[in-house]
Amino acid sequence: MEEIKKGNILEITVNELVEKYDWLLTESSVQSIKKYGKMQTKTKKSVIKALEEKFESVEYIAGKKIKKQNSF
Repeated sequence: MEEIKKGNILEITVNELVEKYDWLLTESSVQSIKKYGKMQTKTKKSVIKALEEKFESVEYIAGKKIKKQNSF
């Protein structure tokens, strides 16, 4: 569990949110993200709502998916 200092802007990935800041989320949100490897629409709304209750401002920015190339 990592601490968050007041007044800092925190930019984190979904994986970091689940691994380092899981205490900010409900257990069902954490399990859903782990199960699907991403945030489903309902989970995303739930996570944003939970974070908005604890922080002044929350913004979700969709990231790029990393595509793996298979070499033959």
